[in-house]
Amino acid sequence: MSDAPELPAIMKNAREDLAGNVQGDFSPDDWDKIFARCLELLRSSSKPEAEAWVDVIRAFHRERYFGFIPNYVKPKPLPHEENLGYRFVWYTARSFLVTKVIVLYSAARWCAGWDPMWGWIFAAAVFFMLTNYGFFLYKYGRNRKDEEWGKTPPPPS
Repeated sequence: MSDAPELPAIMKNAREDLAGNVQGDFSPDDWDKIFARCLELLRSSSKPEAEAWVDVIRAFHRERYFGFIPNYVKPKPLPHEENLGYRFVWYTARSFLVTKVIVLYSAARWCAGWDPMWGWIFAAAVFFMLTNYGFFLYKYGRNRKDEEWGKTPPPPS
């Protein structure tokens, strides 16, 4: 509501009064237009302000939200630039802390008794560690512009 006129005190909670039970959201531009229409109806009424506001709310719902559709979706915020060194250290520490104990213990048990279950646990821990690094490289290894975040990259030409 940047260039919108000053709203009366009765419209202090207009968003809740008007759209408190409406599923979905109106865009900020739609809200500016809705408030302008409400203010116009409020000023043109000959009733006291409190009664006129109730009539405005009824008109808003009776006229199907003054023709506006509550289908606004807030834009997805762009990811902030992360310190990839920190992320790599975190992935490494997490991977080592989780898998080092499992790898060492299962390898020691497997070598001591040759029980195949410990061999499978050892292989699973090593696989987890490698996929963890692979995921890191996949997620942060591609060069992307902020505008293309979340879109699939175009095929090479």
